[in-house]
Amino acid sequence: MASERKPAQDLKFVRVALPWLLAVAVFVVYAVTLNRWVSFSNLQPVANVAGYNWIPEIIAHIHSLAGFPVIGATEKEIGGSIFERMKNIALLRNALSAVGLDTPIHIFGSLDTITTLLYFVSGADIFDGLTWLRYAY
Repeated sequence: MASERKPAQDLKFVRVALPWLLAVAVFVVYAVTLNRWVSFSNLQPVANVAGYNWIPEIIAHIHSLAGFPVIGATEKEIGGSIFERMKNIALLRNALSAVGLDTPIHIFGSLDTITTLLYFVSGADIFDGLTWLRYAY
């Protein structure tokens, strides 16, 4: 009877040691599969190759957007940071103005009080989002 395990010992392993073992195993898998040629210095060329930067392609065919009453894009599609989003909105607005189009730019998913002002200054016109839903309402 002395060799029987007590339930408290099993629970201690499951509650204390098992999460750490799983975390170490997941970290090892992450470290082994990590792509070493992507770094902060070459992130923009990697994004261009992967197709995540679609603004230059849109600007190259800006004249084909003449038939649309509104041009819309989600906030996450425009860029990874606020400054990159502002730059891409400004590029899109300048390209539309160069062709003679005064088409409004709609930013989906952006209704934050700070980003709305920043995106408006960059050239966006219409905003919507569910930010209000995130704050205790």
